[in-house]
Amino acid sequence: MKASNPWGTPVTFNTCGVRKWDEGVKCNELCNRYGIDAFTTGALIAFAIELYQRGIISKGDTDGLALKWDANTTLKLINKIARRQGMGDSLAEGIKAYSKRIGKNSEKYAVQVKGLEMTMDIRGVLFTENFGQLLDPRGGHHARTYGITYIPRKAESVRRYASLIGVPDDAIARICPDPSRFSMPRLAKWVQDYDSMAFSLGFCMRPQVAASYNLDNITRLYWLTTGVELSADELLKAGERIWTIQRLFNAREGASRKDDMPPPRMLTESVTVGDKVNPPLEESYVQGLLDEYFEERGWDIATGNPTRQKLDALGLENLCEVK
Repeated sequence: MKASNPWGTPVTFNTCGVRKWDEGVKCNELCNRYGIDAFTTGALIAFAIELYQRGIISKGDTDGLALKWDANTTLKLINKIARRQGMGDSLAEGIKAYSKRIGKNSEKYAVQVKGLEMTMDIRGVLFTENFGQLLDPRGGHHARTYGITYIPRKAESVRRYASLIGVPDDAIARICPDPSRFSMPRLAKWVQDYDSMAFSLGFCMRPQVAASYNLDNITRLYWLTTGVELSADELLKAGERIWTIQRLFNAREGASRKDDMPPPRMLTESVTVGDKVNPPLEESYVQGLLDEYFEERGWDIATGNPTRQKLDALGLENLCEVK
């Protein structure tokens, strides 16, 4: 599997073979006008093109179109998906549903977590945003784990950042056990709590914007706008309750720790970006990351589910833990 430099065009449609900036902008604009998600649409189209190029689907499945890695194919399929015309009607159901409909072992090429298309690869450099796709209750979505590690950071920078978002000293010590390294999964837990709280208050958490505020000034803004005086710790705990309740909902519907794993192809295929070859992930490595994450959350490591002790600590004692 090969990907070009993701910064050459708007990244949403780079995986579809859209190489020119103006073409990428046009594809994004069309999705915005239709009111459909550009990330998911780009992933759907890339999946369909790959299946066609591999001979898994044919012109009989594509309304007679020869699917190519280019802007022309991408724009045609955006229209079909948005209008649910021809093959677009099936694609609009998402990668997981479309691959089941096609069969022919196409599921092995589907890049999705919990049924939602991923927006970032996790081979190569791992940071809170792309790791968060494995844990997000909606599936392969990155925006609820916005932090600072999308740019390589030293442990001291992570330590300062963790303090700004309200991570207590004992947790910072676990995240940054020594000056030379930090635990990304442990940091991700606190980033998710902070982001969940801030998103629920209407804050934009894109890194370029979120750098302008921290837990202390969010706490003051909350008091000034609502008249309700909550501590910083109480606000951060509210974010943890949000994330925990959503995990309980998924567990009730049958999701488990096995659904937190990357797509199978990321464990078996390398990916080339420019001149760099990123090898497939080792399953034991990913399992180790999940162990650290669940331990930091205080959830059951074996199942990945919140424990009764954690629910009681969050004031959620009226909810039942899932075995």
